[in-house]
Amino acid sequence: MPTPGPSSAAETWRLQHPTLGALEVITGTLEQLSSLDPEFPAEDIPEHRSVMLFRREGRSIARVDGLRDMTFNAEGEPLTEESKPIANQHQFTGARVKVTVGGWRADTVRTVRFKDDDGALADFDPPAGSAAEARLAKIAASPWRRVVYPIGGGMGKAGWALLVLVLGPLIARLIGALIPDVEVDIPVPSLPLPEFTFPEINIPAPNISLPQWLEPILEYSKFWVPVLLGVLAAAAAVRAARRSRRTREAWEKRRP
Repeated sequence: MPTPGPSSAAETWRLQHPTLGALEVITGTLEQLSSLDPEFPAEDIPEHRSVMLFRREGRSIARVDGLRDMTFNAEGEPLTEESKPIANQHQFTGARVKVTVGGWRADTVRTVRFKDDDGALADFDPPAGSAAEARLAKIAASPWRRVVYPIGGGMGKAGWALLVLVLGPLIARLIGALIPDVEVDIPVPSLPLPEFTFPEINIPAPNISLPQWLEPILEYSKFWVPVLLGVLAAAAAVRAARRSRRTREAWEKRRP
């Protein structure tokens, strides 16, 4: 299985749109992309840095001087010889292609997705033989992975909090709850979280008695915040996958 980062060849994500034609998002080093886009400027770009190229029908529409989250205008004009690489592009309306980058070092393309204002949503096919192809194949083959993998992706690097905030302090609190005479003290790191101010509403609190073993778990809100975000990301990913299948099936029916 390929490892993330630069390889011996560029990686290409592909989608055949019924009206825009062949759409491609290509990643690799400048050397790897030189045969596809010889006019990609090399000024101020390190030799081994991963860059990105968006093409429509084989013509370059956008060049990016790095590998990062990006949303391209799918209907943009082809580049000229004087066109410089861009640092970012965010297209919120019209036909657009959204690239999501992830991984521990944030140097791996995880998804490439087409969207438009008519509600169409379609995922690009990952590069053949790539780690992304293997990951998406596992997700497609298992209903369990279709939920668990997006949760992990939604939590991102916050997953380390599971070890620090749960397997350490939570187990210590559980031991203290089950065996009151035993005291285990494990320091909990302070994680920076946004602060919100809400209006005060006086509502009588219901008298609910929770099991003693559950109280330590509920106290660790810093753990449940990333978990909740991961669950929301999983739900969104499942809905997006269904929409993508419906869109691509509709496109297939439109082909002559």
